[in-house]
Amino acid sequence: MASRRSYVQKMAHELKTPITAIVAASEIMRDEQLGPIGDERYRRYAADIHDSARLMLSVIDRMLEQRSREAAQQPLEFTEIDPLELLHATISSMLPLAERARIVMKLVEPDVRLPKVIADAVALKQMLINLITNSLKFTPEGGAIVAKASYSTDMSLIFEIRDSGRGMSEQQIADALEGLVAEGASRDGGGLGVGLPLVQALAAANGARLDLTSTPGQGTSARIVFPKDRIVLS
Repeated sequence: MASRRSYVQKMAHELKTPITAIVAASEIMRDEQLGPIGDERYRRYAADIHDSARLMLSVIDRMLEQRSREAAQQPLEFTEIDPLELLHATISSMLPLAERARIVMKLVEPDVRLPKVIADAVALKQMLINLITNSLKFTPEGGAIVAKASYSTDMSLIFEIRDSGRGMSEQQIADALEGLVAEGASRDGGGLGVGLPLVQALAAANGARLDLTSTPGQGTSARIVFPKDRIVLS
């Protein structure tokens, strides 16, 4: 059963990329962005293709959401993790998506050597990926995403993902943490907004917390904060 769930999740991820491309291409055709199509029937067909592809994408997102929630309930394996090493690996894996979306993504190197953090490596990477994915979704083309890890004066270790996206009001932050995102709020007009509730749950399971600060029109900063009792000083 576990292998079957893994197979379904893998297939869902593999299908999401080409369907996303179909959504984008059909939208260009539907809106005649490159010039008039000609026959009105072609424009209607393009609109039908776009709507069907968006429906398929929604179904896939729901499948991945369910699988992510199941993963959040799995037993965690705590170990000592090098925060900068993990952040480098995560940014590297997400960079192609940023480049495809024409969004600048960079990692800010810390000024000091960072201590290790006690966490589940898989869960921590999943949290970072979800935050970056969220930033990619809500940041327009030409925007920027900055990732960094830092060690605070109160001896807490902080992972931060900051973007120049649309930003959120306090009410929108509260709604997002409940998994509620207004239709059309994202850059591509889609998305279920399930990333933040999952990150919040995983952070709590790892003895950390999720802090969000945002201003409409000025972007969002998401921080995973590990307190000093989760830090290992060498």
